[in-house]
Amino acid sequence: MVILNEFSSIKEWGNLFLYKKQGEVSLGHFKSLQSNINHINIFFGNRAISSIRALEIDDFLKSPRLVSFITGRQLSKKTLTSIRNTFISIYDFANENEVFIHNPARGRKIPRKAPQTKRRPLHDYEIDLVENSEGTRMYLSALILLHTGVRRGELIPFEWTWFDLNKCVIKINQSVYQDGNRFIVQDCLKTDAGERIVRFPARMCEIIKKERLKSNSKYVCCKKDGSLHTPTSWKSAWQSYLNQLNFMYWNAEDKYSDTNKYNPKGYPKSIHITPHMFRHTYATMLYISGTELLDMKYLLGHSDIKTTLQIYTHIQNSLREVDISKYEKYIESKGYLTRRNIRYTSDEVKFGDCNI
Repeated sequence: MVILNEFSSIKEWGNLFLYKKQGEVSLGHFKSLQSNINHINIFFGNRAISSIRALEIDDFLKSPRLVSFITGRQLSKKTLTSIRNTFISIYDFANENEVFIHNPARGRKIPRKAPQTKRRPLHDYEIDLVENSEGTRMYLSALILLHTGVRRGELIPFEWTWFDLNKCVIKINQSVYQDGNRFIVQDCLKTDAGERIVRFPARMCEIIKKERLKSNSKYVCCKKDGSLHTPTSWKSAWQSYLNQLNFMYWNAEDKYSDTNKYNPKGYPKSIHITPHMFRHTYATMLYISGTELLDMKYLLGHSDIKTTLQIYTHIQNSLREVDISKYEKYIESKGYLTRRNIRYTSDEVKFGDCNI
């Protein structure tokens, strides 16, 4: 057993933290922790855990050298928050092991100018395109994403036997994580609340039965040969689906020939939809339909009510319509926006008298 102290490096504490977390969290979460710690090690790896100061962590989070290992781009606000939280967890872990040192990562602010991914729900016309995309390979997969709010990693291992068409429910108890160019099925979901039974609209039952008859696989969403998707095949299938949606959108008046469907430059590409946008759309529809907050938490598979509340608040703010009728009455009483070419005498223009 490795014994560490306040003079041990942040890299050593990070490795021990990962060792303890292995088996406690999902493999996807574990890989995320590994990536976060790799970022931390680049800047602080050989430093003693007790020597790092809060100002240094602030500079670290603002550093232009802190970029994605894959794309080389500046990290998003969400990723920076995850790295900061991992930093906090390493110090908390050290304190739990009786190395009582100040946690300099706690309370560190994420730079306001950090890139932030703006998520939005699908527009009504985009939902219409999805609903009318019968005949495409991803038709049922898109409907499941839209009307159950499952994550992409939960959809990929879906099996037909998971559906209970009598009760219109599906049991979600598996997900996948990426290992190179393959997906590995795991029983451990993203959160402890991930295992759940989700009810879907009764109208989907007939669609599921119809699509089942066409399938040659145990998987609902699969490769052409019926096997489990790989990251590459999933990306290709999703891009093909987007091409078909774009063709449907622009060919509403038969402006483009069928051959243009397979030509990347044959028609405009204005429909850009990601699987996670379906989840955001589902959450929005739950909110609009009046679903209770705790029910939303369960259906979305959140382990923390705070996550659901953040989404709830975001949706509420995005849909808020402020009543300005009192303001309009005031404007009307003053005659604003109606008066034209009014001339004032010098006696009427007094800068000290602002009678609003």
